[in-house]
Amino acid sequence: MRRSKKKSQLSSPLPEKAEEKTKGGAAPPESSLVLKVDQTPKNTPSLKIELPEEPEKTEKTEDKTELPEESFTEAVLFEKWDEYFEKKKGILADHEAMILRKKPVLKEHHVLEISIKNGVEINVFKKLEEELVSYLKKELCNNKISIRHVQAEKEEEENLYTDVDKFNDMAKRNPVLLKLKDRLGLDPDY
Repeated sequence: MRRSKKKSQLSSPLPEKAEEKTKGGAAPPESSLVLKVDQTPKNTPSLKIELPEEPEKTEKTEDKTELPEESFTEAVLFEKWDEYFEKKKGILADHEAMILRKKPVLKEHHVLEISIKNGVEINVFKKLEEELVSYLKKELCNNKISIRHVQAEKEEEENLYTDVDKFNDMAKRNPVLLKLKDRLGLDPDY
């Protein structure tokens, strides 16, 4: 019986005298402990961040037809491209600057094509692309400009294993080596 009493004491937050109140129906004596529960609502802060209501986003009132479609040459394009690079030079990280040093190729319908080596450069370029395109559209007065990135094909290098292969490769790049070999009577096999 003692065990069951202990269990009831553990499960009940009220002391034993408070239990007597409910059994007898009479008012508890003054020495008994009475718990009062505050029923007023609490103003607890919400975890939800309340952001001020933003006005509805409307498209820019700038009409796309405002800018004329002026044609431009690659020379003018490169000039504006370099101006943008110089303007951003101190702000850009090294890998961003490396991408902007590459010159785009002007294709038909005002499409600029830039050659990018790998996926990392593509991700970096996508961060720069929006601001760069808007700058070029404004400076070249042409709203039809767009940039397309093309992943450059990796050139397969031939592995040169023997001394003869290495010498022949160097001789292709610098034919004077053949004359030097003949004049000195050298044999690349040895």
